[in-house]
Amino acid sequence: MNRNRNGEPSRLSVFHGRKGFSLIELIVVLCILTVVAGSVTVTSSLASVKKGSDECVIREAKRFERWLNNRFHKALLYRRSFNFKSLPCSTPASYIQIRWNDTNETEVYNPEGNCYFTVRGSAVKNSTYSPQWHTVSPAFTLKAIRSPDDKEAVKFIRISVYSNVRVTDDPPED
Repeated sequence: MNRNRNGEPSRLSVFHGRKGFSLIELIVVLCILTVVAGSVTVTSSLASVKKGSDECVIREAKRFERWLNNRFHKALLYRRSFNFKSLPCSTPASYIQIRWNDTNETEVYNPEGNCYFTVRGSAVKNSTYSPQWHTVSPAFTLKAIRSPDDKEAVKFIRISVYSNVRVTDDPPED
């Protein structure tokens, strides 16, 4: 141990004579505070959307659009086909289910009660995606509604023959 002239232990040279924080330390602290403040803001804005509100249904419809586009991409990439299983015709459903044809595994999109789906128009019970042609047959449109008791759609989710998924405000023309 190093000792100074008075016989006391000497400080490490790194801390000798420091009276404040360096600019780098201040920047790091400000960055941490910014990240924490941003996460609190995002969390509070997500929590403020009430279940069954139009904003909640719109958010779930867009989330379903991303989920389904992801499944189309996965199917095209790995050359796998799938069926939409038991599409909700007359009774609104709280989830959408697909079944992969090669493995019989199912994947479920569950909006956890934030919105419900029903098929608009004709009774399409099953629809198939083919990776060979990148098509969905038959094409269909889902209505995203607030609750099982609602008949009016907040958004329409169009799944075209060419595997194009879009969330729209208006239904397709018949």
